[in-house]
Amino acid sequence: MLIGAALAFLLRVGSGLEPDYAPGPATTWVADRDADAVIGLDDELIETKRIEIESPIEVERRSDGATWVVSARDAHPLGPHDLVLYDREGGRSAAAVFGPVLDLERVGDDALVVERKDGNGRVVRVDSDGRSQVLLELATARCAAGCGSVVAVGTDDGAVWLVEASGPRAVFRRQRFGGLIGDLAPGPEPGTWWVLDIARAGRLGLLEPDLSSRWTVDTGLHALHLAPVRGLERVWLADTTEPVARRYGAGGVLELDVRDLPLGGLDRAAAFDDGGASLAAPGAVLRLDSAGRIRPGQGGFDFLVDVTR
Repeated sequence: MLIGAALAFLLRVGSGLEPDYAPGPATTWVADRDADAVIGLDDELIETKRIEIESPIEVERRSDGATWVVSARDAHPLGPHDLVLYDREGGRSAAAVFGPVLDLERVGDDALVVERKDGNGRVVRVDSDGRSQVLLELATARCAAGCGSVVAVGTDDGAVWLVEASGPRAVFRRQRFGGLIGDLAPGPEPGTWWVLDIARAGRLGLLEPDLSSRWTVDTGLHALHLAPVRGLERVWLADTTEPVARRYGAGGVLELDVRDLPLGGLDRAAAFDDGGASLAAPGAVLRLDSAGRIRPGQGGFDFLVDVTR
């Protein structure tokens, strides 16, 4: 009974518990795969917008409030995937078709898609008109991230590639980090990159512009994705097997170790500028403040697979 009461306090279900509350603009977006919906939440994590789309698996919010969404057609993970751009009002403005999608990120406001089909891997840039540009063809490509005119690509064999994303498409740097690169993200300074090796106890690193390591740390977490705090040497990781989240800071120092969270099944997270984070569990969004304290979240989802701000 005490556990149920705690969850009821921490996880609101929809806005029905607050009838006088007027939702604000959507600042957080979540992909509810099993509900066939992408849902916009305001600063209090109250639903303010809902877009119906079949089996969304990833979502990325643009700087103008529009949203890129990857949808698994026929809910089949190995079948065709649709990339769709929705404007701030929920109108559909662009689309492209891919094979199985491994990663969706942004370079500027364009979509950055990593797909793998029939043993072939591609990293593709898609603009707001739906025009596609292949940046790299590489069978081992698994994830990508963009910053300015550069795209970093992580591979199954532990390498990080840097590709020019504008002008002539050319690989201009490659460095082996080791393991299996599960996620990449722009680092705190231009040209730096966060990197996560998911084959070696969640090995986290920060790479310099020449791809040399500034530092690495073995986190011991079963983490699959990064949630950096924008512009700071600070990043959140969530464990996919235990109700644990950690925040690492400058030099790889463990700043926060949040254990015994009320829900497990965590994976993706979105960091706030103040150092807090929203964490996606299958049925709810958990929220942690900058000190790692649990704040009221939002429940009532079918199966969340992504969250973005």
